[in-house]
Amino acid sequence: MKIIQKTFSLEYADAPEGALFLDIETTGLKPETSHLYLFGCIWQDAPGYWQFCQWFAESPFEERAVLREVDDFAKDFRTFVHFNGDRFDLPYLNVKAADFGLDSIFTRRESLDLYPILKPLKTFLRLPNCRQKSFESFLDTGRKDIYNGGELIDFYHRYVRTGSEALLQPLLLHNEEDVLGTVSLLSLFPYVRLINGDAEFSDVSLLSDDEDVLLSLRTKDRYPISVSTLSDGIFLRVDHDRVLLKLPVREQTLKFFYPDPKNYFYLISEDQAVHKSVAAFVNPENRVKATKENCYIKKTARFYPLMQTEGTEVFRECCRGEAYGIWDPALADNVSGWAAYVGAFLRSLKA
Repeated sequence: MKIIQKTFSLEYADAPEGALFLDIETTGLKPETSHLYLFGCIWQDAPGYWQFCQWFAESPFEERAVLREVDDFAKDFRTFVHFNGDRFDLPYLNVKAADFGLDSIFTRRESLDLYPILKPLKTFLRLPNCRQKSFESFLDTGRKDIYNGGELIDFYHRYVRTGSEALLQPLLLHNEEDVLGTVSLLSLFPYVRLINGDAEFSDVSLLSDDEDVLLSLRTKDRYPISVSTLSDGIFLRVDHDRVLLKLPVREQTLKFFYPDPKNYFYLISEDQAVHKSVAAFVNPENRVKATKENCYIKKTARFYPLMQTEGTEVFRECCRGEAYGIWDPALADNVSGWAAYVGAFLRSLKA
């Protein structure tokens, strides 16, 4: 068994305390018919300083020894961080440990799988898929490895037969860059907070209040790569510590629909609904019982598209139409409200 150790200098703001980032390499997807040949991991032992270690089985006969060493080492960590490891890495390790009569530590610690956390970013970041290498390509991590895990299975079998150093290096490099790549994905957490509506804005500036309202929102996060998107007339751009949001604001006449039409009458000549207590004084020929479609009043104002409707007067062209709110420049002062707005807008983007 080979053990490879390295030290890296890396700066990531979102690294969980007491976390071990890990990735495994195997000769197949099913633990019953394949072997674990490489376990790689990295952890931060001081701010900015990371220790990296690999356990490599030089033959399938060393698989149990690798598992035993890794299990003993990993017990000092409280969280295991990985990419899609809840579906593959951890179950694989647990089955293998059981097969060898070992008590797997990987069943007794918190698991942080980055795959489901980052998956909602696919459309906003314009990724072709949600593979780890696609996220790394967006971040431009400079990956040198050119193989995938499946292609390296033959490399391993040939290494077992020959012991060739030329075959060993691609195996180690692929795993090392998978592990380092997993750590690099922490850089995407600011985008995750943005799309979840959890971004913290320190201030909002109203840059323009013309037909298109332009807002500049300063965040406590920093976005390593600039990203922009346009949907339904709403433009959003993130760059460094700023979110630029452009909203189409139009003067038009829209309708406010009352939620309880059974308590209203629709006045035919006035094209609006009134409460039944008022309708009692209206000529019966000019009123009908209101329905969902005509239980409204109309208002002319400057409207902007709503992303969330709770706690806001909602106006629409028809009862099932798009939601709009009355624009007021004072809305720019609602810092927390814009975090929710941006998050809802990004979640609405269609894949």
